[in-house]
Amino acid sequence: MVAGPAFQGIRRDRPSGKTGGCLRELQSHVDERSDQSRKTGVPAQIINGAALTLMTDDVALLGAYAFMKSVVADHATPKDERFFSLEVREQFRRTLAIPPNVRMWIAAYQGEHRFGGRFHNAILTPNEPSVLDGIEYYAFTYVVGHLVLQTHAVRWRDGRSAFAPVPKPDPYWDPAVIQFWPCSEPVSWPPKKYIGDDTLEALMNRFSLPISVPAF
Repeated sequence: MVAGPAFQGIRRDRPSGKTGGCLRELQSHVDERSDQSRKTGVPAQIINGAALTLMTDDVALLGAYAFMKSVVADHATPKDERFFSLEVREQFRRTLAIPPNVRMWIAAYQGEHRFGGRFHNAILTPNEPSVLDGIEYYAFTYVVGHLVLQTHAVRWRDGRSAFAPVPKPDPYWDPAVIQFWPCSEPVSWPPKKYIGDDTLEALMNRFSLPISVPAF
């Protein structure tokens, strides 16, 4: 591992709200598939803070939900280009297939926003010349009730298919944040530690700080 640069980019932080008309079909599709495949009230249990274990089918469903929220936030943020391409969005709409360059985490929240919602997203690029020139990272954090979901994705701006290194999060977060995607094992929730109002902002920005990236 080598120390990487700090990252900077376009950010949007605001209360969560209704999706635009052009994205309602995507959310309805995910909701419909969720109703068909889920026989328990898993999301409601998590939002209300109940301890539970997510089996692999539940993890896949949660991944689809988290990625859908990420795509909606990406589309809702004013900028010249969407991070997730039309091809990726259409494939997800049809199949709920999550791209291979996506990782997701789950955490538990205790704070003033637990009775509402909040999201924060950013497209991050290196702020100084490095071997990572041309790379972009997308970071998205979604908070609703006691549930925290965080998505991180990577791409090359020029569309190349070459290997793209993914940042290694600081181990400081390990007791409070569980990576659930990609994952082939059940996930127990909540973690040992909760995210509070004093740490929520730091969690949202944890991929903007100088971080480690694999040598390549």
